[in-house]
Amino acid sequence: MNLFIKYPTILFIAQSFIFFSPVAQTSNPTSSSAAAYYLEGNMMEANMQYGALLSVEPDNIDYQYYYAVTCTADSSLRMEGIDRLKALEGLGSFGGERLFFLALAYHHSSDYLRAIKVFKRAEQSAVRKSVWLSELKLRLAQCEAA
Repeated sequence: MNLFIKYPTILFIAQSFIFFSPVAQTSNPTSSSAAAYYLEGNMMEANMQYGALLSVEPDNIDYQYYYAVTCTADSSLRMEGIDRLKALEGLGSFGGERLFFLALAYHHSSDYLRAIKVFKRAEQSAVRKSVWLSELKLRLAQCEAA
């Protein structure tokens, strides 16, 4: 007969030594954990989380967008992020933030005329308290000077 069935107190004592693993919480990416890393500015971890989420839902536009943005933050993946952002331009609705990062992608690839157009579109659709609005004005001035 099984020892745990015969003596249930041994089972409870054994279970008290088995702790919940904190690794399980971080190894299973969710959209909220990826968004939390993104908002914290931890682009490397957010990139890994969004990459894992894309392997499960490859058609999700939001995951594609945030994965592309986090790629542009990494110097080794910057061109992949730029290409992904350009490919997403015609898909879905692009709000101010998305237009800003798309324009930034054009800026990084030295396509200044397109960057200026997209920066201006982003500025028009921006909420006046947007965090990236001051950087938009700086980048727009850089593109116009180039």
